[in-house]
Amino acid sequence: MAPALGIYASWTIPVLLALVPVNVLVFRRLLPRLRERRPTAALPARGVLLRFVSLDYVGYLFLQCGTNGLPVLVAAVLGARANAVFYIGWLLGSSAELVAYHFGTSLTVESSMDESRLATYTRQVLTRGLLLFGPGAVLLCVGAPVLLGLFGSEYAAGSGTVLRLFALAVVPKFVVTLFIAASRVRRRVGRIVLIQATTSTIVVAGAMLTMSAWSVTGVAAAYLSAQVVMAAAVLPSLVRLLRGTG
Repeated sequence: MAPALGIYASWTIPVLLALVPVNVLVFRRLLPRLRERRPTAALPARGVLLRFVSLDYVGYLFLQCGTNGLPVLVAAVLGARANAVFYIGWLLGSSAELVAYHFGTSLTVESSMDESRLATYTRQVLTRGLLLFGPGAVLLCVGAPVLLGLFGSEYAAGSGTVLRLFALAVVPKFVVTLFIAASRVRRRVGRIVLIQATTSTIVVAGAMLTMSAWSVTGVAAAYLSAQVVMAAAVLPSLVRLLRGTG
């Protein structure tokens, strides 16, 4: 119906339809209940808030470069046909990361109300997340041919490995996401920027080095490698946090 604007409309129209009911739910029901349970916290000084938000946004830009920027990179280097194959596997495999981000957001919100419970909340979220993402990654790996077959035989043949690699990357990415969420509670925003910048650098550099030999599979392998490396880097600090010693 609208080839030029169809994808944009498919994102925008549902948001507009959900805008009013979601805001009514939040401001009329959820926030009043929250205020009844907890006293309203005071905002930090304007300068502190501005520095935090600005640096956090810089980290977010690095995050976008190493995630949503990958299809753009593939299209620019390998062409539209290769990107069509890559995009399906990337989209399905990385969609689970949206759930991981929301786990991290919940941890930030709840822990910011009572920072003394940060270790307890982190242990709870980590346990529940691993119970979800571990089997989920296995399910995506096993079911990749069937899932991709819905898009056609060429996608099933070309995107299977990409989907599996991105599905496996969700588990280490979840570990990193939790550590970033805890760092946000502790207002260690410099650490957040460093993690996201380093991760994106490894992803993009690895993709550029491997695309010529492994095509889109190299991009997915670079992404998985970056998540594993960063998860290993933050794991000691995360363990200290879980034990309440760091």
